[in-house]
Amino acid sequence: MFNSTELDLRVPKVTILLGSWGLLIFLGGVINQWFNLSADFTLLLWVGITVLGIAAQLVTMVKGLGFNLGIWAGLMVAGWLFTYYVVKFDNGAHIDLFGDLSGVWLVLLGIGYIATAFQVDKRFLIVAGVHLLVGALLELSSRQVVSITFLDTYSPLIFGLVGGIPLIVAALPVWLEKPEAKAPETPPAKANIHGQNQDQLQPLRPAQNYPNPNYQNQGYPQQTYQGQNPNYQNQSYPNPNYPPNQPNQNYSDRR
Repeated sequence: MFNSTELDLRVPKVTILLGSWGLLIFLGGVINQWFNLSADFTLLLWVGITVLGIAAQLVTMVKGLGFNLGIWAGLMVAGWLFTYYVVKFDNGAHIDLFGDLSGVWLVLLGIGYIATAFQVDKRFLIVAGVHLLVGALLELSSRQVVSITFLDTYSPLIFGLVGGIPLIVAALPVWLEKPEAKAPETPPAKANIHGQNQDQLQPLRPAQNYPNPNYQNQGYPQQTYQGQNPNYQNQSYPNPNYPPNQPNQNYSDRR
């Protein structure tokens, strides 16, 4: 015995739900085509398929896709109202419309895929186009507008193929987004200073101070100028060779 919680299949839930939904639609079409089942069992089968489809929509819904879910839910309700009207309403008085069920459901699914295409991926427009085209042909053949015996005979099987195969294909792992491989981290480029690599440069030495022990206020004497010294009293720079307080010599006496 093994613990199921330890079994990691690495398969997203959306893949399982979409694939299961498509497979059940295909099997439902096959069962309705070749097995004579009671109406109640057939309705119960398709109720289960519809519930699984809604569950797939809920699980795969992300933020912003509420409109898409609302469209699909409304289309499912419309389809089941029509199915109930044909099979059960008024004790089956409208069972003659049974041949219209496959065509109507394909058209409804096609409309749902249009909404999905505009909110998820434009490629769903191809799926929507196939559903709408085949559904329209089934409905026209059922109404005898265009008589196609093959469509009238195998309408349940055609519904299973058209409705189920695209979901099975969409659930294949090939459509899953692969995680992007991280590029290896490369060290930042080192600067090249004057032709030398950064690794070859010698580290800077700490600043050294060389004190002068005989330093005693060395430097140039501060000069003061008029306007800067508040004690300025008409200072001047005397001539060291000129005796102070000595009157000027009169050179006229030497003549």
